[in-house]
Amino acid sequence: MSTTTNPTKQASTRNWTTLGTGIFLLVLAAGMVLLATENFIAIGFAWFAFLIGLGLIIMGALNNQDQKRETSHSAPRPMVRIRCTHCNSLNLETSLRCSNCGAKL
Repeated sequence: MSTTTNPTKQASTRNWTTLGTGIFLLVLAAGMVLLATENFIAIGFAWFAFLIGLGLIIMGALNNQDQKRETSHSAPRPMVRIRCTHCNSLNLETSLRCSNCGAKL
């Protein structure tokens, strides 16, 4: 029995893991500051955990945006060009005048 994994599902799981770990570290840092206000080592560790948690949340959010951007691409539309009747040059289909001679298309 072979197991195949979907790459987008793996990336989505990895994003949620990153976001969840970041949120956990932010809550841990807040709890340490609130519970150990007189311990400077705990406050230093809480600051370090806060920065790492914030970085993980940002990384998870940015990876999620990259995935949405990659999956939302549509097929490229072919460029249609029109020949000018006066100078025979190629112009875009949305052009009102010829880019070479200026005649109406």
